[in-house]
Amino acid sequence: MSNQEFVQQQPGAPIQQQPGASFQQKQQQFGTPIQSRPVSHNQPGIIWCNSNFHSYLANATGFFVKQKLDLIQFIFGYEATNHYTIKDEEGNKAFYVRETSDECSRQLCGKFRDFKLTVSDTSGQDVLIMDRELDRLCCCPLLCSDSTIKVFTPSGLSLGSVVAHFSLFHPVLSIKDAAGNHLLHVKGPCCPVSWCCEPVVFDVENLDGVPIGTITKEWSGFFRETQTDAFNFSISFQQYLDPTIKAIMLAALFLIDYIYFEGKNNKER
Repeated sequence: MSNQEFVQQQPGAPIQQQPGASFQQKQQQFGTPIQSRPVSHNQPGIIWCNSNFHSYLANATGFFVKQKLDLIQFIFGYEATNHYTIKDEEGNKAFYVRETSDECSRQLCGKFRDFKLTVSDTSGQDVLIMDRELDRLCCCPLLCSDSTIKVFTPSGLSLGSVVAHFSLFHPVLSIKDAAGNHLLHVKGPCCPVSWCCEPVVFDVENLDGVPIGTITKEWSGFFRETQTDAFNFSISFQQYLDPTIKAIMLAALFLIDYIYFEGKNNKER
């Protein structure tokens, strides 16, 4: 399956590129590898998840993420659970992501809802859990509130979290380890909206400001961009990074989707 599936070409529209720059080009932007802060796994000496998944992340330099278009949601405006497909750099299906959430929370709170995202491999085995609590902005829109998504192994071992900070100017997120230590910054553009087929890039930096990766909301084609909230993303990072950090960065991608792009073209719920 080719990476071109991430773009739905419309008749008469300009030729679309494959999602973002190539992973090789993005890796060149990051420069000399840096030493990341060790991540606490709470159980030293124990591999924190499925060994195959751990090895897969250790060798990965990025993924493409495609959200499934739900026709019922598109036609009736009904807020359904989100489902995603994660593909490797070659465009091969690697993982699936499914949302579990309360019906009332989805319809009443929309993008502020609480949910659980379960990541499973192609054999159906769960490999990662992401859990987000109900955002207080759902109850009080005027409340300046951060939004947090936590990352766990299927057995419940805490790996870390991502915190999206309230900001009036541009998106700012913090990636933290299981002990709450700040590891990385994620900074987005002042206006996280796709204009003229352009991607929206969120830069991932270490505490010294050195770039170590990107999270990109790709141009998904005219129809998806204007009529739905089912978008395409890519994530790129240095291969040397701890697999745990890569897993938490993946959670940052999904939190960005829910906060800044969920319900974008539907009636805001």
